[in-house]
This record gives sequence, structure tokens and C-alpha cells, in this order.
Amino acid sequence: MISSLFLAATALALAPLPVEDDPQALFAALVQAHDDWRLTVYPEYALRRGVEDRAGELTDSSLAGVHKRQAWCERFLEELRAVDPAKLPAADARDYFLLRRDIELGVDGFRFGAWMMPVSGRSGPHQEIPQMGDLATFADLDDYEAYVKRLQGVPGSVIGTIEVMRAGLESGAMPPKVTVAQVPLQIRAARTSMRDTLRRLMSMPKSIAAEDRARLESGFARALDPIDTALTEFEAFFITEYLPKCRESIGASDMKEGAAWYAHQLRVHTTT
Repeated sequence: MISSLFLAATALALAPLPVEDDPQALFAALVQAHDDWRLTVYPEYALRRGVEDRAGELTDSSLAGVHKRQAWCERFLEELRAVDPAKLPAADARDYFLLRRDIELGVDGFRFGAWMMPVSGRSGPHQEIPQMGDLATFADLDDYEAYVKRLQGVPGSVIGTIEVMRAGLESGAMPPKVTVAQVPLQIRAARTSMRDTLRRLMSMPKSIAAEDRARLESGFARALDPIDTALTEFEAFFITEYLPKCRESIGASDMKEGAAWYAHQLRVHTTT
């Protein structure tokens, strides 16, 4: 059955729940709940799917946000395991095992702490901010208002990322120094080019009224200085606190529970 704990965790309205003796309907409801949850907690993913309900939001990058998502996955996995795949049609049973494997890998791998290393040469605020304008179309007033709101959320997102990285510092979950040595230069490049990179608002369509255009321009301008400050603080943190504590070694065996983490990564990256 779908428990009240699961329903509270989703914070999403489901259609009338299927009867408990209908495993196929129950599994379909769980799949829908999982998809709805992803669209809710990962607004950038939703935008790439063409869902704009939370177009002005960013994923909660804070430590609390990470733990909240993990707790949801743990509760969802309990509900998923309660479904008997032997009672599902063949196609649903295949989907069940794939979904369960994906959730189990995420839940099981949380203890290794890779989530406390959210920044690399290819990921992190310094990569995400310049690409923020690529998340959605810019066709009407709502699109531009959502864009300004996303920009206004950037400083908080940077602060959340630093918070998670500090958790890594405290627990010893640190990346090899060689893999992140160039990140400060990338942060600086993102900051110095930010105003030109983000100035997509300057090409608003003529369908947007002059007063709305002026309001959006003002909001865009006000968002830039806080982003610049956040990236400056991020660069300073990375140079003075984070990079000196990164590992000199590159082997997974040098991590806490390194052998187990490596075995887990083999499971993650090999085909089913």
C-alpha cells in the first residue's frame, strides 16, 4: 500500500490511489509520483522537459536540500520494494527493476559522500551560471520574468554549494587536487564574463511592453552585483579553504571506504 509517510514525503497530489490488490496500478502511481517529484525538486530538469511550473526556481543546493531529497528517496524505495514484480506484466516488471536499481544505487551510494564533492572542472556554479540562459525558450513575458527570478536565486545556490563542500571538508570527502586545480580560474572567468554571458534580456521581443521591458531590465541589472559577490566569495573559499585540503592522491582506495566506493561505482557504471 502507499503509506501516509510516502504521501507526505511527495508533497504532491496524486490521482485517487489504486486498490491494494492491483500491483500494476500501484506501480503506475509510484512511477508517476517519482516523475512528479523529479520535476518538483529539479526545476532545471523540468525546464529541459518543457515543464515551466517552477521556471523561476533553482534546485535547492543546500545541505538541508540534499538530505531532504535523500530522505524522500529512502521512503520511496520502501514503497517500491512493497510491489511484487512477479505480479506485473513483463514490460512493467522490466521497468520496475530498472527504476528500483536506479533508486537503490542512489540510496546505497549516499554514505560514500560523493555528493559532498559537487564541484569539478565540469560541474558547479561556475559552469551552471553561464549556461542559465540555455535552460528555456525566451518567447514571452513569463519566460523573461522566470529568467530574472533564476538569476536572483543564484547567490543562495552558491551559498548552498559552499555549505555542502564544507561538509566534505569536515568529513574528509575531498576530490583529488589535480582534478580541481583549474576551478579557481574557471570561477574567475565565469565572473568576469558574466555580464555579457547573461545579457540575453537585451534582445527581448517587441511583444513585451515598454514598461515591462524597463522593469525586467532593472531586475536583471540588480541581480548581477549579488551574483558577482557570490562568485567572488566562492573563488576565495575555493582557494583559501578548499583546494589546500584536496587529496594529493587520485586513487579511490585513498577515500574513506575507498574499496567499497569503487565497487559501488562499478555497479553504477556497468550495464544492467
